[in-house]
Amino acid sequence: GLSFFTFQAIAYYFDKNSKNRTESVFDIFTFLTFFPQLLAGPIVSISTFRSGISRRVHFTEVLKGIDRLSIGLIKKFLIADSLSEITSIYFQTSDLKLTFVSALIIILTYTFQIYFDFSAYCDIAIGIGFLLGFDLPENFNKPYISKSFKEFWQRWHITLSNFFKLHVYIPLGGNRTSKLKTYRNLWITFFCTALWHGASLNFLLWGFLHGLFLTFEKILNYKRIFSNRVVTFILISLTWVPFFSKDISDTYFIYRSLFKFNL
Repeated sequence: GLSFFTFQAIAYYFDKNSKNRTESVFDIFTFLTFFPQLLAGPIVSISTFRSGISRRVHFTEVLKGIDRLSIGLIKKFLIADSLSEITSIYFQTSDLKLTFVSALIIILTYTFQIYFDFSAYCDIAIGIGFLLGFDLPENFNKPYISKSFKEFWQRWHITLSNFFKLHVYIPLGGNRTSKLKTYRNLWITFFCTALWHGASLNFLLWGFLHGLFLTFEKILNYKRIFSNRVVTFILISLTWVPFFSKDISDTYFIYRSLFKFNL
């Protein structure tokens, strides 16, 4: 949970300075250690936390909380953990021989596993938030139906995207500058996003691929060329390979297995 803890501290610092508000040490400590979303998000602003700290919890919110919490538990234990049984075959085997079919199964399994795992934790956090009187922000909105990488990042880990947009991309100039500087800002933002996930070549490659596809979409007018759910889903699934593989050589090994047309 250190990454989310750090992000909320940074967000609080800028929010405090921009709105000239001052909380007590206890208030700040409570905000930074708010347990429902501390480990896996969503990232919460101090304004969201502040609005819920003195609210009464109504019966309808309790029902909403139980409903959302139940959905999260089902997604986590029945779907994500079941899918992890398949991906664990790859992680627990050092000399696994991958064919085209087995590589494809691992990639697609992990694609759905990470979504159901991550979104389940956020559902649980939002559900607990309702039970405590907090209306936590949504973090996922059916990301795999996206028609482009741009839309994907508007639907996937929404609070993280908004954080980097607000605190990295826009301060650099966003898309209000020249095209070249816009691409620069985009690459810097995804470089930071990759480092946030982990300081390894695998995560840097993952960030590079997303930055690359987003740049292509901007250059080639994605609405006419990339506006296809199936194509986008396939490309996003392929970009998960460096995210979950053990190292760069394993990433290459998995990609190469996709060109072995055998069973």
